[in-house]
Amino acid sequence: LATSDSIKIARDVDPDGERTIGVLTKLDLMDKGTNARDILDNKVVPLKRGYIGVVNRSQSDIAKNKDIKSAIEAEEYFFHTHPAYYDVANQLGTAYLQKLLNENLTTHIKSAMPGLVNKLEATLREVCEQQEKVKMNFGDENSKTKFILNSLKEIINQFEMKIGLVAKSGLVIDKLTGGALINRIMNKGFRSAIQKMSLNDDRLR
Repeated sequence: LATSDSIKIARDVDPDGERTIGVLTKLDLMDKGTNARDILDNKVVPLKRGYIGVVNRSQSDIAKNKDIKSAIEAEEYFFHTHPAYYDVANQLGTAYLQKLLNENLTTHIKSAMPGLVNKLEATLREVCEQQEKVKMNFGDENSKTKFILNSLKEIINQFEMKIGLVAKSGLVIDKLTGGALINRIMNKGFRSAIQKMSLNDDRLR
């Protein structure tokens, strides 16, 4: 288990283990006299959220058109009658896994929602402020023209700052930004990608 690809990938994408739940399948196919109780008890490769064991339909079950309801009933019977799992059977199986995932998702949504709402409200206020500026009552055509020209000038200024044509305070020095980043992409990444492409007359058409 310690060398499992799934565990390695989980550690890469979730190094703190906050989102990882281990799922052990095919427990019914283990050799006679062996079981996965130590893993389920979180004693082998510990995970913050632990492990859930499940028993899926076999290829033979699928070939015989065994339905999901019957498969879940068979899974429950397996865990409740197995000497290594019967005492924790209520914390195993597909139904329990579904319940646990739903609870975790609900908890995550509840914890993330306030921050998301605050961010959306701040964005909405900013958009409304911009909208009010655009909805200003202009006395004449010259005022409208002046507003449009000033808006375009501001867009140009922001663009020039982004690509590095205009100096600004708070420059980022630990990574490439603006024009330098565009230059690297165009002269390294983009050029390399073009060179690797197999182009011919048919593809160009």
